[in-house]
Amino acid sequence: MFVGREAQLSRLDSFLRAVRSKGDGKPGRALLIRGRRRVGKSRLVEEFLDRAGVPYVFFAASGRPVREELRLFAEEVLTSNLPGAGLFAGVELASWDAALRLLATALPDSGAVVVLDEVPYLVGADEHFEGTLQRAFDRELSRRRVLLIGIGSDLGMMEALDSYGRPFHQRASEMVVPPLNPAEV
Repeated sequence: MFVGREAQLSRLDSFLRAVRSKGDGKPGRALLIRGRRRVGKSRLVEEFLDRAGVPYVFFAASGRPVREELRLFAEEVLTSNLPGAGLFAGVELASWDAALRLLATALPDSGAVVVLDEVPYLVGADEHFEGTLQRAFDRELSRRRVLLIGIGSDLGMMEALDSYGRPFHQRASEMVVPPLNPAEV
């Protein structure tokens, strides 16, 4: 049973509605979610996905070397409910650029959610990840009906991702998940 977080769930719903209802052009949206460790960010997004009823992939980075993360990402997409997930069968990804480009082709036209959990691990392991994410979002993902959600506990790094001079600047909205309010319980 999921308790509380109605305001955050409502905000996530509004982002998804916007993605699904936007006209042609660039319906894709990005959202960066941050909050202290163990505050329930990932669980919040899991509950949102369960309620949303749209295809999605939820990838949780683990701080492994880039090649290993790419392999795990491909496995996660392959086992997801994205209509084009089969494109990842037997594929060995050489870079995040290739992974995100292939992911864009696996997305449905009706709307989907892509979650990258523990974004700071991805940024820390690959000095080019931010630029790669920016390019993939600008050229591919923003043109698809997709809500891209990045989650992280490293508050400084998550804030910095959207700061001036960084590649992903002004491409994402931000959400801070505070500790659970006892009144919600």
